[in-house]
Amino acid sequence: MRAALLFSLMMPLLGGCGGAACGGALIETAPDPGGTTAAFRSIRDCGATTGYSTQVAVGREFDGHERAAPVFIADSDHGVADEEGGAVRVALRWDGARRLTVFYARHARVFRAEPEAEGVTIRYVERDFGAPPRRRASAR
Repeated sequence: MRAALLFSLMMPLLGGCGGAACGGALIETAPDPGGTTAAFRSIRDCGATTGYSTQVAVGREFDGHERAAPVFIADSDHGVADEEGGAVRVALRWDGARRLTVFYARHARVFRAEPEAEGVTIRYVERDFGAPPRRRASAR
């Protein structure tokens, strides 16, 4: 009886921990050079007990970020990694119509890093955002 009462009192509090309590904001839409696919960078906030997370999704540009496939999720590990607006710093670069590079701040805590989505190959590079990314030498 006591456990049932405690459970019924805790349910309203636990309900706030679900996805519905989270908010998010689209920060960047980066269309691929072919113009049909895009990478979407967003920030997600699930309340005072958690930090912000940075998320990247890939999908058809005209479908928008809500329907895109999530490929990258990271946070700053309680401020250890470089932050931008409270979330871990991330930069996107298309290296071709179906090749995306995701640069993310050194020391970020990465929860998801998919190597492929929606026909796009994705490469991840941890970097220090104090210096510009180095370009790969072109083949001659």
